[in-house]
Amino acid sequence: MLTSLSSTRFGNSVGGQLAIASIAWPNKWVILIGSLLSTIGAGMQSLTGAPRLLQAIAKDGIIPVLAPFAKSTARGEPFRALMFTASGSLRGP
Repeated sequence: MLTSLSSTRFGNSVGGQLAIASIAWPNKWVILIGSLLSTIGAGMQSLTGAPRLLQAIAKDGIIPVLAPFAKSTARGEPFRALMFTASGSLRGP
């Protein structure tokens, strides 16, 4: 089974599949779906932390151009920074 182990630019593979997925129990999809959900979770965590960081930088006046992002809603949410971050992430690379 591991005789055709080769290294690619994406990591180790067995016959074009992830090496760990080939020995996963009960199915290879457990590893693949887990990796996908982990990636989505990390992305969502970044979307919740980035606006607060942007607002903090704007409030401290470190970068004067970011001053409009220092404002927050009545509940303390960084709405402007959130919209800026969301638009940047939706725009893509």
